[in-house]
Amino acid sequence: MEEYALALMNQENYQGAYESFKKLSKKTQTDKEKTSCFNNLGNLHHLTGHYSQAISSYSQAMKYSESLKGDKMLKACLYLNFAVVYKEQSILEKAIPLLTKIIQLFEPAQTIEVLACAYNTLANIYRAQKRFEQSLIYHNNALTIRYELGNKMEVAKSLNNMGLVYKDCGKSEEALSYFEDALKIKLEEGNLLSVASSLANIGGIYEDLKNWEKAESYYLQSAEIRMEQDDKNGLAVIFTSLGEVYRQTGRYDKALSFLDKGRLYAEELQLLAILRANLKSTKKVYCSLKDYPKAIVYFEAYDKINERLSNKNLQQSLAEMQVKFETEQKDQAIVYLEKQKAVQEAANATVEAALKDLHHRVKNYLEILSDILTLQADLLTEGKAQEVAKTNEDRVRAIGMIHNLLYQESHLATIDMQAYMEELVEELVFSYGFVDMELHLEVDKLYLNVDKAIPLALITNELVTNALKYAYKDHVSPQLTVCLLQSKENQLYLKVQDNGVGKPLVVKKKKSNSFGLTLVHTLAEQLKAEMKQYNDNGAVYELLIGSFVDQSKRLF
Repeated sequence: MEEYALALMNQENYQGAYESFKKLSKKTQTDKEKTSCFNNLGNLHHLTGHYSQAISSYSQAMKYSESLKGDKMLKACLYLNFAVVYKEQSILEKAIPLLTKIIQLFEPAQTIEVLACAYNTLANIYRAQKRFEQSLIYHNNALTIRYELGNKMEVAKSLNNMGLVYKDCGKSEEALSYFEDALKIKLEEGNLLSVASSLANIGGIYEDLKNWEKAESYYLQSAEIRMEQDDKNGLAVIFTSLGEVYRQTGRYDKALSFLDKGRLYAEELQLLAILRANLKSTKKVYCSLKDYPKAIVYFEAYDKINERLSNKNLQQSLAEMQVKFETEQKDQAIVYLEKQKAVQEAANATVEAALKDLHHRVKNYLEILSDILTLQADLLTEGKAQEVAKTNEDRVRAIGMIHNLLYQESHLATIDMQAYMEELVEELVFSYGFVDMELHLEVDKLYLNVDKAIPLALITNELVTNALKYAYKDHVSPQLTVCLLQSKENQLYLKVQDNGVGKPLVVKKKKSNSFGLTLVHTLAEQLKAEMKQYNDNGAVYELLIGSFVDQSKRLF
């Protein structure tokens, strides 16, 4: 009967599989049979996204497995199942100790797949936390075991995962090497969807390197396979990527054709992150075509999806908290050994400390906002109230976008400045009505601590807003350049330049009628930055911040 239930699960007849496993759980006699039954039931709940029920079933399996002394493999598999569910719910303080237990059960260097899976899962957690050196160490451990076992597809997965880590921290050449090695294995094994995934990954690297011809070639190869396999999810991604490549190379008709196709799949499957990227690219195409009414339509659609994603992330966070609460209740109902109690107490302390730190950060940011509004009120006159309200809205948005990115990341301490700066500047440009502006953005792939990211975000917001409000009166070809680069001397360089009237206000620190520039100087002092203002066919502002730490590369 267990084989029948498993067959139903493999056929995606989840209701039938659930009913079969429930009947089986009442009929089984031995602890080994009950352990297997509840473990499979947990796998079914995990597969269908019912994480709380999965944890409950795995707990039952663990209870019955206690009598099966000496079966390390069974215990390791249960630990792994628990850990994967906790990881997907971002309950990392529970996932990591379980994975560590698996490693302790089988080390040193036993060549078994469950140990490789534990290494792989732990590596993916560290990648999500942007702890890239640890991630690569554990991925390499998994890769070594899989090479020894001769499981080629699992080797390819490990190679692919290592490529993703290198891509995340901006090491494109290393990422490309791992993706290409993974592709060779997948081609030998003939796994077409895996081949399509590797082709897309390689195309993404060439897109990062702005090698548009190769990016297009690999994306098209991936798209061809995905169409043959009717992979709608993959087609939503790859068509959107192709649309962006064609946009970057000025082939706007092709760009719109692929973006339209990708958007249909993304809307059908409710792939909100892909839909957001698609709408953003589509808006940019219409801006380039100077079809501003359509550009505005797609910008508004993009803004709505962005809001939905923010709400979804908040709901997910609340759901994760609910799972944590339910899990804690179940844990308290089970009699643990003293050592297990100590581990649980330590985990709770870790969560509490993290929450306190998060509340402290939010409190500090609200104090910053309060100080801004107080200082602004001193300069407020009735005639400029509307302008002040708009400016304050932009300042609030600049800080709010930081928190939005934090909700989207599993690691609460760092911000992807490339993604942040692009979104901030583009939203400001559009909100001030400059749909036809020639915008030049150059931002290195780097991650900053929130304590550095917040003042830098406000400085950028003020300088860009200043240009948009005052630089382009009656200007027929407005241009704006924003750069955030890392120097070889480990310094951070910010530049904001317009091609407007070229009259930057030279003010003494904290002694100006311009609140925005006073704020810039104050924040520059906080960052211990050198600041320059001068004319060069428009106003130029430059900041040089010394001795900063790029969190993505701090361990390399």
